[in-house]
Amino acid sequence: MKKIPLFASAVLVAALAGCASGTPAGPGTPQSISGTWKLSTQTDATGELDLADQAITLSISNKRGEGRAPCNGYGFELDRTATGPVVLTPGPHTMMACAEQNLMDVENRYLAAIDKVDYADLKGHTLVLSGKGVTLTYSSAD
Repeated sequence: MKKIPLFASAVLVAALAGCASGTPAGPGTPQSISGTWKLSTQTDATGELDLADQAITLSISNKRGEGRAPCNGYGFELDRTATGPVVLTPGPHTMMACAEQNLMDVENRYLAAIDKVDYADLKGHTLVLSGKGVTLTYSSAD
């Protein structure tokens, strides 16, 4: 008699473990975009941005985004930290001139693009922020 409850318990534990696994959320289910990201590509009205071997970073946590462009730090507030429509409100950033003009151009285009973001999506370990005429693709740095 004791074997049946033990077997039933094992089945229940296995079923619950399957539900708690890292299975991706279903279509339309918001997923967290919190984490540390590195810009892989950016496309805007001018075309694809040549990152000039610069590591442009973004960290998202607790409805706050911050990162490092080629020469300056930047920040913004988010209305949510999940996939779907998102509103970014510009925050503080440093304003040092870059030593090289091409780096200043990269930074200006990046910051202009991030201001246009209104949608966030996750594709595996890739974060895609997009808005009117811009797409920024980040790889996970976590």
